[in-house]
Amino acid sequence: MRDFQNKAVQDEWNKFRASVLVQRNERSQRVAQTVQRLEQERQARAVERSQRSSSLNDTIDGLNAKFADAAVALEYDANRLAEIYANRFEDGRNGELDSMPLPCLGPRAHWIDCQKKYAVEPSPCDAYAETLRKCVNETIQRNNEKHG
Repeated sequence: MRDFQNKAVQDEWNKFRASVLVQRNERSQRVAQTVQRLEQERQARAVERSQRSSSLNDTIDGLNAKFADAAVALEYDANRLAEIYANRFEDGRNGELDSMPLPCLGPRAHWIDCQKKYAVEPSPCDAYAETLRKCVNETIQRNNEKHG
């Protein structure tokens, strides 16, 4: 009888051990599948981030180039305007200096204030730069028509 009991206990123990090993193997497979799925998702997100970052860098480069072009154009127009007014006063009109209004003072002040406020990313100042550019061009055109 004892042999029968030991055999029955041994059989139950072997069944229990086998079920524990099967459950462990199934758990290990689920963990491996989950790790693999998460790694694939991580790689997909890394590719998306890289593409988004590249797109943002391209946009920033384009805006910086646009800003640099606008700054050069404004500087050129301002120098032309300064040259025109300097030539006007060299022609014997020095007395007019005190009574002559400063051209585009408002747009210049707005643009300079905006540049100070947005020194790192000046794109919010584009509207002020465009207004200043128009004012300078209009002033130059009016001056050319007057003194033409």
